[in-house]
Amino acid sequence: AKAKELEHLLQTEHAEIFAKIRIEPSDANEALQNFCKQKGWQKRRAVVFLDPFGSQVSWKTLEVIAETNAIDLWYLFPAGMSVHRQIGRDGSVHYTHEASLDRLFGTGDWRQAFISHEEAEPDLFGVSQKLNVKTATPESVTKFMIQRMQTIFKGGVLDDWLPLGSAKHHMYSLVFACANPSPSANKLALKLARAVLRSRKPHGRTK
Repeated sequence: AKAKELEHLLQTEHAEIFAKIRIEPSDANEALQNFCKQKGWQKRRAVVFLDPFGSQVSWKTLEVIAETNAIDLWYLFPAGMSVHRQIGRDGSVHYTHEASLDRLFGTGDWRQAFISHEEAEPDLFGVSQKLNVKTATPESVTKFMIQRMQTIFKGGVLDDWLPLGSAKHHMYSLVFACANPSPSANKLALKLARAVLRSRKPHGRTK
């Protein structure tokens, strides 16, 4: 229904560009992976914008995008909206959320990065237990994801991002990555992306 609504909007209000646009209702992970596996990336370029509601984007999709060596990626990463909320204050994570985060990050290392283990005070019998404590913040979650992405995007990933949300809550992080390994290409792409992020920030966070 939403796809049809979008198509109608384009036809009625942007008819001049409608012929150049293809709307493809599909599972985004599958569609993007199939798109990226097409041949001819030596002579083609693309920009992909990932705008998930939660943790729907799989790590495999990011890997396939990076393997094209040709795509620039803007990723609205759900650092606060999804990841931070799925970890309880006591470090507890529902097993379904664990699987979701494993798929999102492509690793289980987030457990060590976002949850610490502390010794509790001994009880009356002198027995102490280890307590799990949530250490994750939307900012630390974003930094972790950027570090993960830097292992697969040959053109680089900006270590700067744009925090987005409402009522001063950091819900999403707009992250930029470049798959093109060419020094001249990725230098220009990263420079332009950094300029875009700086122009949109209400206060400085740029490193």
